[in-house]
Amino acid sequence: MIRLKYIIVFLLILSDISGQQKDYLEKKRKETLKEIENTQSILNEVSKSKINSVEKLKLLESQIINRNTLIGNLSNEIEFSDNEITEQQILINAIEYDVEIIKKIYARMIFVAYKKHKKGNFITYIISAQSFDQAYKRLKYIKQYSFFRKKQLATINEIRENLSKKKVMLEVSKKTKQKLLKSKEKEIIQLGSEKNSQKTEFEKLKKKEASLKRELEEKVRIANKLQKEVENLILSERERRKTIVAKSLNEMNIVSGNFKENRGRLPWPTEKGVIVNTFGEQEHPILKGVKVRNNGIDISTYSNAKVFSIFEGEVKKVFSILGANYTIIIRHGEFLTVYQNLVNVRVKPGDKIKAKQEIGALYSDISSNSSILHLEIWEEANKLNPQIWLGKN
Repeated sequence: MIRLKYIIVFLLILSDISGQQKDYLEKKRKETLKEIENTQSILNEVSKSKINSVEKLKLLESQIINRNTLIGNLSNEIEFSDNEITEQQILINAIEYDVEIIKKIYARMIFVAYKKHKKGNFITYIISAQSFDQAYKRLKYIKQYSFFRKKQLATINEIRENLSKKKVMLEVSKKTKQKLLKSKEKEIIQLGSEKNSQKTEFEKLKKKEASLKRELEEKVRIANKLQKEVENLILSERERRKTIVAKSLNEMNIVSGNFKENRGRLPWPTEKGVIVNTFGEQEHPILKGVKVRNNGIDISTYSNAKVFSIFEGEVKKVFSILGANYTIIIRHGEFLTVYQNLVNVRVKPGDKIKAKQEIGALYSDISSNSSILHLEIWEEANKLNPQIWLGKN
């Protein structure tokens, strides 16, 4: 019994730790599945167009990364399930072993009690006492003996019941493992299909290098124009700030502090979306030896999606760039957020806006079913990576 108690206590501690780990693994799997569903919905919309695009290639790449992550999650859950099954089997074996010992002890007690009762030894044992005090102690001993027998019987029944529960849990764990194995097999097949689609899309785009170069040149022109607009705004704001009173500067610092405190938790500018172009310099996915610089991130989402401000602030500029529709720049203290490729703009310079307030709709290219929002974050003249400022979508 002592051995069993130690085993139970040890496994209960392990069970508590394992329970937390299991919840964490399930949470990660659900989050990854959500990302896969989100990406697949956007990919399906883009795939309605017969035009091959870098955006579709990037969406497929994102989906492959998500799928690999999910397979990894499932592998971890399967490994966890194996450990759980082993632990449960150890506990079941320990309980069965101790039940057999207790049953043998109890059977021996019953046999002894039967012999004593049959021969009237209990009464003789009490009567043969040399004093009343000794007789009382012997009677008390017999009662304790009887109580212990009943307690042993109750212990056996309790352990048997616990054993039955553990066996049910073991079967549940085995079924869970089989379900996870089937899910993993399914995801591996799907991953292979997505890799084939990515390869096909890549080969088709390779044949369009000339048009891709022209497209890249146009993007560089738009990016340079946008950067110039932001830099001009920063310069004019610096001049204006020289005339601002101390109270206004203090309010501005408060807003900046609030913005900075929300790094990694800022809401997305769209309800759903997948980042198809990241911040900084990277190799072009098709054009060999060509590097692309991005001052922000590009988010692919649904047609006619609403665009929201990611933080409270003041609209500083609304302007259009040929080939990139409308751009909105919002100031948040010392920070600026830039939203490009909008139509149906709902704000104007000077407007005070709240976080998650709609500022316009995203332009959707009918020919390619493409809906891409370009987002930038600046801390005065310093370009920041929006991806590390946004929370989970």
